Amino acid sequence: MVNIDKVARDIKSIKIQSATNIAKASIGALLDFSKSFKVNKNFGTPYGESFVFLREAEINANKLAWARPDEPLSQNLLNLIMARLEKDRSKDMKEKVANFQKSCQEALDLISKNERLITASGINLFKKIYQKKKKPVLVFTHCNSSSVVRILISAHKAGALIKVYNSETRPLYQGRIMAKALSKAGIKTTMMIDDAAPFVISKNDPDKINIDLIIIGADVVGIDGSVLNKIGSYSLALTAKEAGIPFYSATSLLKTRKDIDSYREIKIERRDPKEVWAESHKNVEVLNYAFDTVPSEYISGLITEFGILKPKDVKKTAVKNYKEIFK
Repeated sequence: MVNIDKVARDIKSIKIQSATNIAKASIGALLDFSKSFKVNKNFGTPYGESFVFLREAEINANKLAWARPDEPLSQNLLNLIMARLEKDRSKDMKEKVANFQKSCQEALDLISKNERLITASGINLFKKIYQKKKKPVLVFTHCNSSSVVRILISAHKAGALIKVYNSETRPLYQGRIMAKALSKAGIKTTMMIDDAAPFVISKNDPDKINIDLIIIGADVVGIDGSVLNKIGSYSLALTAKEAGIPFYSATSLLKTRKDIDSYREIKIERRDPKEVWAESHKNVEVLNYAFDTVPSEYISGLITEFGILKPKDVKKTAVKNYKEIFK
């Protein structure tokens, strides 16, 4: 049996990372909980059993959903699963639990389906750039996004990707995870320190690398089409705008926060200063922002399960296709 508390701890400590993996682990843990739930005949009535199941599911869902504050993919799907459970009027507990398990499985299936669709959208983008430039694409990426990894590997297999440059992503070095995954897939990869990234993108670097495309993931999508991603994304977007390089975010619209109208409203998680500097010193404060935000005006497009979208189209597309969540 999966331990809910352990999964929540692993999410919080970034042992489980990337929004997609966090959502899969969270929903999988909730599904496992339902399979181990024991019907107690001492509850007296089916309504008593139902109340206990609902309460335990709710407690577990909240633990998982808010293990980290900036995980709307997991939060939106867990909220959807719980909303369906609350509406379920089945009096038979076996039927209620089966319906709950069906909702969990449907959410997991939706994540997998969207992964394939986002990858397909990304491949189409690479093919268009390849056809326009008449040569494989040179890409820069940041942090570690499972959506970006799948797109880059697929583009490489299609012959539309020549090489990837990426940043190490301090203080936890998620860029190393990305670099390992790409190199394992046979993709030539050059990693650099975070502070070198804007210089390389600017086209002022001595090696004249000339990046064709920047692609990042996203942890949160604002209803205005802005994105929250790993700290350092904002400086890349600014430099890309200045250098005239297309800047894309690969993400599911299930990461959209309907309560956020603008990137200015997105709260930024602050992590333990000891991740940056284990020692403490008098009069020295360490500011460890986990994320920053990229305003919609710096984003060329979002690579989604509904194709390549302009930021202005995020709201209507999310509302149209995910009515249960964005009603």
